[in-house]
Amino acid sequence: MKYGETTPKENEIIHELLAQQGITTYKIIVDAPEGSLPEGPFPNDVFAMSGYIVTKTNIYYFWLGWYDGHYTLGQEKGLWEEVTLDELSSEERDVVLKARQELQEQEKS
Repeated sequence: MKYGETTPKENEIIHELLAQQGITTYKIIVDAPEGSLPEGPFPNDVFAMSGYIVTKTNIYYFWLGWYDGHYTLGQEKGLWEEVTLDELSSEERDVVLKARQELQEQEKS
């Protein structure tokens, strides 16, 4: 993550990990960048981070990291979980609702 946005390599990795779960239409909301992942194959392009994956119907908390020789969204450590709007702060809720609206607008076009 650089300058508040995910890098192209981070986007590619997240996309591949989500596709394995059948999630192909989503928005990424980065909550907290957490530093580089020197143990991974792309130490200068991929950084640990946590945040939310927003789909048209679901919200998932994730932690992009390196675990046991592969990238992960946190499943192995219990850090990938579905959350509800009620569990989010009002600021997070506003960002998630905006992301959902953008997904719906993309679907219409």
